[in-house]
Parts: sequence; structure tokens; C-alpha cells
Amino acid sequence: IVVTDPLSPDCDRIFATLQVAEVVSFTCTKTLVQTSFTNVVTVSASTGTSTISDSDSAEINVDILPDISLTKTANPKTVPATGGLVDYTLRISNIGLEAVVVTALSDSKFPLSSACSALIGQPIAAGSFLECVIQGLVPASTGETSFINTATATAQDPEQNADTATATATITYGWYGRTPGFWKNNQQAWVSGYTPNQFIQDVFTIPGTLLQSGVLDLVKPSGKDRLIDGLNYQGGSNLSGGFQILMRAAIAALLNEAYYGIYYPGATSPAGLIAQVNSTLATQNRASYITLASLLDYWNNAIHSTLP
Repeated sequence: IVVTDPLSPDCDRIFATLQVAEVVSFTCTKTLVQTSFTNVVTVSASTGTSTISDSDSAEINVDILPDISLTKTANPKTVPATGGLVDYTLRISNIGLEAVVVTALSDSKFPLSSACSALIGQPIAAGSFLECVIQGLVPASTGETSFINTATATAQDPEQNADTATATATITYGWYGRTPGFWKNNQQAWVSGYTPNQFIQDVFTIPGTLLQSGVLDLVKPSGKDRLIDGLNYQGGSNLSGGFQILMRAAIAALLNEAYYGIYYPGATSPAGLIAQVNSTLATQNRASYITLASLLDYWNNAIHSTLP
């Protein structure tokens, strides 16, 4: 008895004898099936005087599942710490073998644009893609260094099989900020009416406890301390030392704010920065001085490119 299966040779078998009413069954497997086909098996037997045969078939229907990919590209990839507009380009690609229809599209942070909403219900041929743009206003940083959002797309094939793909875009918060040392050594970069020889107490409101006969005089030679002197303050463990630490950071922050504007996130404006520093100075609390100085130092030390 010979069993043959041309499309699945692993199913071929030979049996020596088969008694009357005897039944023989077995299982075999065909691997790597990618398309539908009809499988025909033939059995032949010799009775000694003649040969008899029979055949049977099975229909194999292969349902190819849909396969899509989604990309999300941001332009620009960096915004000021105060936030900004970003264009997100979404591309849904059909990388499968049959056409699909987009059934859903969403973004985790922004509503769909009309162009993106219009893609829902649209077909995508195998090997093709659909594309749209979402414009989103990335919010101001509250301490994060990046803003991340995710888009999700779903498509179905004619048999209602679905595939879902996601894509993420990361926007980096960037800013310009220069240290006290930079401003001390690059006085030619001072702008917006602030000069190295300008007196500190003409810019900031200094508590009377830090003045000597109404004069801020913490460095030698004796005289009213200037902004350039404040950049050289050394600090210390008492209130005066905390004041020096704050002033060193605040003067650099003021110059950064005046020069870079929205690209320096330490304050909303030079006047706003001065008001914030004055409010902290009025507490006459060293811990408060150090807290604000640390925050301003963070922004002052975050250099993301050379000075424009």
C-alpha cells in the first residue's frame, strides 16, 4: 500500500499489508504554507492480481493577516523651554501582501487635524502609504527635558483581520544659558542696557541688613559693588554668603534673560527676573537664597549651543 502526497512529501507512506476491515490512520504536517491550495492524496494498493487506487482532496485556505507600520516625524525636534509649535508627520504604510482600510488613527496628546481624520476609512494598497500632518503646541517645560507623545493607527483587511501600529516622537526642550564665568569673561556680550560697571543696588533691591551706610560693599577695593563684582562673589555660610551665592547666579540669569529672551527659561522677562530675585531677597532667609540660586544655576549651566 503506497500513500503519496505530491504537495506534502512528508505525508508519503508505505504499508506492507492491510487486512480486511483494517483501518490505518496517521497525521502529517506541511510547513511554510503561505498561499491557499488544494492538497490531493492518492493511495494505491496491490491485491496480487490487480492494482486499485483512490484519492481524496482537502482545500487549504490561507488568510494572510494585515501588516502595517506607522512612523511619526517631528519638525522641529527641539523647542524652547517655554514651548512651541511642532508639525508631526504621520505615515501609515501597508507592508503586508493585500490591501487594507484604515479604521482608526489617534494621537496621545493632540487632536487629529482634518487631513489626518480624513485618512480613516481610506484604503491602502499593498506597498503603499497614506500620510498627514498634525500641528501641536508643545507646552512649556515644568522641569522635564523632553515632551513625548504617541500616535496609534489600526487597519483591517477584507476578512476583517486587524493590525495596529504605534509610533512615538520625542521633542527636546532646548535653551541657551551661560554661566557667571562666561559673562565675567565676555563683557562684550552684555546687552539691553546692562553694563559691567552698573551698581548691583541700582538693579536689585538689597535688604538694609546687607548694606553699610546704605551701600552694598562686599568686595575690595571698597565702594559700591558693581554687576561685574557680583559675578566674582565667593559666597559663605552666613546670610551675606547666601546673598553672594544668589547674586552671582541672579546676575548671570539677568544677562541670559536679556540676551536670549524666550530661549532662556529662568524668567519671563528681565523685569520678571528682577522681581523674583527681589522677592526672595526680602525674605532675608539664607535657605531661600540658596534655593533660588540653585534653580537659576540650573538654567545658567544648560548650554545647548555656542553663543549666537
